Amino acid sequence: MKHLITALSLLMLSMPSFAQEVEEIHVYDAISFVHALRSNRVVVVESNIDFENELENLAKYNPDEIKIYHDWEDADVKEIARLHNRPFLTEQFDGMQLNVREVHNLTIRGAKGSKPLLRIQPRYAYVLRFTDSDNIRLENLVMGHTEGGYCEGGVVAFEDCRDVTIDQCDMYGCGMEGINFTRSMELKCTNSIIRDCTYEIMDINTSRDVLFDNCIFTRNKEFTQLILRGSVNILFRNCQILNNVGSLISVSACEDVKMVNCNICHDFSHLGDIDDVQLIDCSLWNSYGAKNLVDD
Repeated sequence: MKHLITALSLLMLSMPSFAQEVEEIHVYDAISFVHALRSNRVVVVESNIDFENELENLAKYNPDEIKIYHDWEDADVKEIARLHNRPFLTEQFDGMQLNVREVHNLTIRGAKGSKPLLRIQPRYAYVLRFTDSDNIRLENLVMGHTEGGYCEGGVVAFEDCRDVTIDQCDMYGCGMEGINFTRSMELKCTNSIIRDCTYEIMDINTSRDVLFDNCIFTRNKEFTQLILRGSVNILFRNCQILNNVGSLISVSACEDVKMVNCNICHDFSHLGDIDDVQLIDCSLWNSYGAKNLVDD
């Protein structure tokens, strides 16, 4: 019986799903942005959004809409958040973090002809953190913090997610890292920039099927920049990895890690586990004399 249930579950996952109607919503501020974060939606960001204290005010005056959880690691709290089925806040060291859980088929896109900024003040929070979600698209956005932080936090995080696309985004100067991808699969990051982060570029942990194509990683510091752990099928293609400080890459218990047609400019004495990466048509040179590829 156990094998039959498993087989039926796999069959259901492989069957094509029926298309659901997608609603397009245009947002102009933090409150309308949070209200719009639901499944089967295209959220068009029409202007810069500076969250600062807006999230705490929304939770204070609209407790039925968004809740604050103080101990996210508590199992009972996670169950309450699941039943609430709304974006929620968690307390970080210096402010609140916006969390989106169990959403499906959600696109957050900058309005045509612009590249709006999503900015938060807490240095130890992610700008956006998704869990247990699938078919998430972030397009044509600038995302970052008012100032960089340390120890935890970053730009975007995905935990137990599937089918994530990041395109034409600028992720900057944020806490520890640009992207955290944990226990997830199918990340496609294209035509994007990760810059000025205070610890590392990314952390890919226990995940699979990850692609970075035509991306720029630059001016990040100060520890290992590309952290790959327990993951399978990671491809960097047509990427520029320049002017970063710290060890270039750490590869631990990973399979099929490749860099294809990439330009890598780094301190030769801090290349890390570069020998565990299959380099195909890549240029690798010492960091002296590297050019700056992005504007401040």
